[in-house]
Amino acid sequence: MALRDDINVPLLLSLGTMTGLLVIVAMIGTEALVYRTRANILDRRYNDQEKNGQVFYRQVYAPQEKALALSKAEALNTEQTLFRIPIADAKDAVIANKGFVPSTQPVK
Repeated sequence: MALRDDINVPLLLSLGTMTGLLVIVAMIGTEALVYRTRANILDRRYNDQEKNGQVFYRQVYAPQEKALALSKAEALNTEQTLFRIPIADAKDAVIANKGFVPSTQPVK
């Protein structure tokens, strides 16, 4: 029986492509499994702490709720150069300036 001297290029290309896709799918699946496992472990820990009577506050980032709850202007730093103002006051300032944001430079 003689050995063939030619190479089956289409077969090699299809096998290489399929192997590459399989490796990518396996990597994505493994990463998803690891992240999901970590999330489950953290959830179990938080739930166990709450069952034991410990209060664990999960931080929720909700800037819209904070902005809507703001009722008066407040300083954000000790030098009182940066302020947070209510949305209604900001709208009034923009309307008073005919659609332009007021200048942040001090008045001379």
